[in-house]
Amino acid sequence: MVFPELANAAEAAEAVVAGDTALLWAALGVGVGVTMGAALTLIILSRRRLRDQGRMLKGGEQFRQIAEFAGDWVWEMDQDLRFTYISERFFELYSLTPDTILGKTRGEFKGMGTDDPAWKAHLKVLEARKPFRDFSFPLIDPNNKSRHIRVSGRPLFDADGVFRGYQGAGTDLTNEIEATAQAARAEATLIDAIESISAGFALFDSNDRLVICNNLYRVSNPGMSEIAVAGATFEEIVRNIAAAGLYDGEIAKDEAYIEKRLALHRNTPSDHEQLLTDGRWLRIRESATHDGGTVLLLTDITERKNAEVALEESEERFRNLIEGSVQGVLVHINHKSLFANQAYADIFGYQSPDEIIAQESALDHIAPHERARMKSYSVARLQGLEAPVNYVFEGLRKDGSRIYLENRGRAVIWKGQPAVQRTVVDITERKQAEEGLRQAKEAAEIANRAKSEFLANMSHELRTPLNSVIGFSQVIKDQIIGPGNTSRYREYAADIFYSGTHLLDLISDILDVSKIEVGELDIIEENIDIDKAIQSCARMVQERADKAKITLTIVGVDECPGLLADERRIKQILLNLLSNAVKFTLPGGKVSIGADVTEGGGIKLWVADTGIGIAPEDIPTVLKPFGQVESPFHKSYEGTGLGLSLVKSLSEIHGAELDIDSLPGRGTTVSILFPAQRTVVAKDAKLA
Repeated sequence: MVFPELANAAEAAEAVVAGDTALLWAALGVGVGVTMGAALTLIILSRRRLRDQGRMLKGGEQFRQIAEFAGDWVWEMDQDLRFTYISERFFELYSLTPDTILGKTRGEFKGMGTDDPAWKAHLKVLEARKPFRDFSFPLIDPNNKSRHIRVSGRPLFDADGVFRGYQGAGTDLTNEIEATAQAARAEATLIDAIESISAGFALFDSNDRLVICNNLYRVSNPGMSEIAVAGATFEEIVRNIAAAGLYDGEIAKDEAYIEKRLALHRNTPSDHEQLLTDGRWLRIRESATHDGGTVLLLTDITERKNAEVALEESEERFRNLIEGSVQGVLVHINHKSLFANQAYADIFGYQSPDEIIAQESALDHIAPHERARMKSYSVARLQGLEAPVNYVFEGLRKDGSRIYLENRGRAVIWKGQPAVQRTVVDITERKQAEEGLRQAKEAAEIANRAKSEFLANMSHELRTPLNSVIGFSQVIKDQIIGPGNTSRYREYAADIFYSGTHLLDLISDILDVSKIEVGELDIIEENIDIDKAIQSCARMVQERADKAKITLTIVGVDECPGLLADERRIKQILLNLLSNAVKFTLPGGKVSIGADVTEGGGIKLWVADTGIGIAPEDIPTVLKPFGQVESPFHKSYEGTGLGLSLVKSLSEIHGAELDIDSLPGRGTTVSILFPAQRTVVAKDAKLA
C-alpha cells in the first residue's frame, strides 16, 4: 500500500476541518477508491495540524465519517487499549452486539492465547504504541462461520505527547480469502488436470508467451525445463531447441525451417510430426483459444512410428516374398480383387496384376461350373463359418483355355477389413499326367482283360482244331471204322488238313500281331494282280460261305490296276475280312468283295456284308488287339478278336487307311484305301 505524498497533507487537513470530503480527495490527488492506509495517513496528519493549532477534533466525528467511507468499519481504543468505539458496519457484518467487544481489549475479544506467535507480535506493537498495518486474524462469528479480518491503526498522542489511544479501520477479507482459496484450488485442479494429460501441454497467451505447461512438455526434449519457463515466447523456445541440436538433421541452422515452424504455430489449427536427434518422433497439434492464445499438444509417437516402419518393412518383405513366389496369390472381398501377385497374373494369362485388380470379379478366373461352389466357400469364410482349406478347381485363363489349380483359401484382415486370400498352384500338367496314368491304367486293365479273354478264347480256339486233328488221326491210325474204308478215311484226312490249316492260321495271326507290336513285321513289296488275289481269297472261304448258306459275290475287279504291296499280307487282310463277314452274317445273307480306283488314283479294296453290324461306339473296341464287342450274339462265334486289329495294322504298314461303315442289323462295309503311289499302271505291271 502506498501512502499519499506529504506535500498535500496541509490541504487535506484543511479539508478535514471543513468537512469537505470532495476537497479531501482532490487534495490527495486520488479518487474515492483510495485505500484505508491512505485515509489513516490523512487522519494522522490532520490531527497533528489541529493539535499544533490547539484545535482537537471533538469526538472524532470527521475522522469516523472519512474512515467509514474508505473502509468496512472504524474503531477506537483508549489508553488502556480497550475498545471505546466500533462503527455499526462491524456489527452488521458479524451479527454481534456492542457489549461483546466494547470495553474489552483486542486479546480479550479475540479470545486467543498469548502463545500464538502472531498475537504475541501484535501485542508487542500495541504495548510499544506503534502504528500497525494489515494485521490479519480469523474470527468465528455467532453462526459458527469462519471469517477473516484485517485491521490497521495508529496511536494518538495529546499536545504533551501523552498516549491517548488508537484509531484505525478494519476490513472483512472472508470473501477475498475464500475466492483466493477457491482460485488456488481451481488452479491446483487445473494443474492436476494438465498434468494428467497423456500428451505434453502448453498454453501461450495472445502475445505468444508461455502461460503454463505440464511436466510432459518440459521433459519432451533434453534441456526443455530450462527453456520452457513462464513468460518465454514460443519463438525463443523453438530457436533454443533448434540451437541445442534437438531437431533431427541440419535444420537447427536452417532459418527457413524456423520460419516454417513459426508459421504453423501462428496459423492454427496445425498438425505435424517432428523427428528428434535421439530417434524419437513427436506429433504436434496446435489450436487457437478464444482470446488469441494458442494451445499446444505434444505426443510421443515413437512407438507408433516404429510400428509403422516395422509394418512397412514387414509388408515389403511380404511383398518381396509373394512377388518372388511361383504360387499365385489373390486377396479379394466378395470376389472384388484387392491384391494379386505377378505369378497369379501369369497363371491366368494376364500381363500384370493390375489387369486382375481392374476386373469386376475374381470369379472370371473360375470355370462357370465351379463358380457357385467357390462363391459358397468365400461367403462362408467371410462369415466365420467352416469351409475347405485345400481343394482343386478348374480355372479359366484369359484366352479361354481351361487349367486345373490346387487352391489354399483362408480368411485374412486386409487394411482393416475381412477378406479372403487365395493361394493357387497350376497343376494342369499333373492332372494331365494323372489323367494319362488313369487312361493308361484303364487301357492296361482293358488289355489285361482282353488278353485274359483272348487266352480263354484261345484255349477253345486251339483245342478245337487240335482235338479234330488228334481225333481223326486216331481213327485213321487205329482203323476204328475198319480196314479198307478208304473214302471215309480220306474225308477224315481232309478234316485233319482243314483243322491243321485253321490252327496254323490262328498261330500265324498271333505271331503277326506280336511282330507288329514290336515293329519286326517286314513286308515284301511286289506288283499284285488284284483280280487274282481276290479270286484266290474268295475260293478259300467259298466252302465256308456255302455251309453257312451265304451268297459270296466278287464285284468289279476286272479292270483294276495293279497294287504295289506284299501279296501274302494283302491276302491275309482280305481273308480276315471275308472270314469275319461270313462269320457274322446270318444264313441267307450276302457277302461281297471288290476293288475300285479312288478319285485320287489310289486303290480301294472292300468287303461288305448284310450281317449283324457294329454300333459306331463299338468300332474303336473291335480295332484293338483282342477286342470283341460284348453281346450274346458275338459270344456264339469263335474267334480270337485279332482279325480287324491285324487288318488295321497290316493296312497301316502299307500306308493305307481302314474305314468301317456299319450299323447294327444293317451290315458292315470295311474298306482299305491305298494311296496313289501304290497303284501300278497296266503297261508297267508285272503281275504275279
